[in-house]
Amino acid sequence: MIIKAAYDSWRREGLIEGALPEFGCISFLRLPQIPTAAFCHWLAMRSGLVVAPGEHFSAPGHIRIGHGQPLERLVKGFDLLTEGLRDYPCTNLNTAVRG
Repeated sequence: MIIKAAYDSWRREGLIEGALPEFGCISFLRLPQIPTAAFCHWLAMRSGLVVAPGEHFSAPGHIRIGHGQPLERLVKGFDLLTEGLRDYPCTNLNTAVRG
């Protein structure tokens, strides 16, 4: 339920595209208009959260995340990812240009 709630929230905010996989403990999130390799590096340096750029798996424009963690760690990881998706400088590019 926590995983679905996070995905639904990210989609509503326009932070990701795509659906939660029906099965498995790994998924690829499509990040519209975010350079994923740079984002992954930035996120690791900023918060210590490691996600893999999709370029390593022939899926550019995506990040690979794992859901197979104890609940407390999963929630913390999703919180850090949410903050990163919202705060990444490129995410607010259109607003900054129009502003």
